[in-house]
Amino acid sequence: MQALIRTYTMFLYLMAGVAGAMLIWLMVSVIVSVAMRNAGIQPFAWLFTSSEYALLYMTMLGAPLLAREKGHVHIELVTAALPEALRRVVSRAVAVFCVLVCVVLAWKGVELVATNLERNDYAVRA
Repeated sequence: MQALIRTYTMFLYLMAGVAGAMLIWLMVSVIVSVAMRNAGIQPFAWLFTSSEYALLYMTMLGAPLLAREKGHVHIELVTAALPEALRRVVSRAVAVFCVLVCVVLAWKGVELVATNLERNDYAVRA
């Protein structure tokens, strides 16, 4: 069980590392795009597309580690007033609810991808 937890933790850090690399890419792509415009050159279309996807995936890849480490924004107003035992129950209930939401979103995402692949419907940009 310890090996599974260690593997999962390493996977979370890997996803967070990829999210960090995407953040650096966003900075570079904006600088390159602005520099190209100032030089009178039309920026590459894939710069915009890669930035859009990076914003989405950076959020999705970084969120699990933040949630696990409690590094995300949360409000403790209600839970701070609860007794310790009830606070643990509420915390676990929220975690289970979050897992359920993620499962539903993943299920719907797989359905949408399968439908788009069946229809040969791809995102074509500029």
